Amino acid sequence: MSLSKINPRINLDYLKNEKENLYFDRKKAKISLQDLANEIASFANSNGGLIAVGVTNDGKIEGFNEVGNDKLNECQKVVTNYLKNTPKYKIELIDIQNEKGEKDNILLFHIEPELNYIIRNNKD
Repeated sequence: MSLSKINPRINLDYLKNEKENLYFDRKKAKISLQDLANEIASFANSNGGLIAVGVTNDGKIEGFNEVGNDKLNECQKVVTNYLKNTPKYKIELIDIQNEKGEKDNILLFHIEPELNYIIRNNKD
């Protein structure tokens, strides 16, 4: 069953088991906002792809419960708050069950490659 309305290939098995590569990366919910912005910029400045936030590198669905709603909200605003030249992207808030069996959320950033200009962080 697909989790994403943007890319039907994205299901729970994909998030947990797909190898990270140039087009797919997992990030813990505890990631710093600046680091997340840099990852988004890197994807936009190369070939685009998917960043799943709230999923550990080994595929565990940790979600945002432990870090709180403020962090979830800040992650959703990371592009506008931390990047110059806004990349083309779509973000999805996915309702999911975390590894503890609790209702939780993860974020999927679907990033398109930017061909016309360089995406920079707010510190250049």
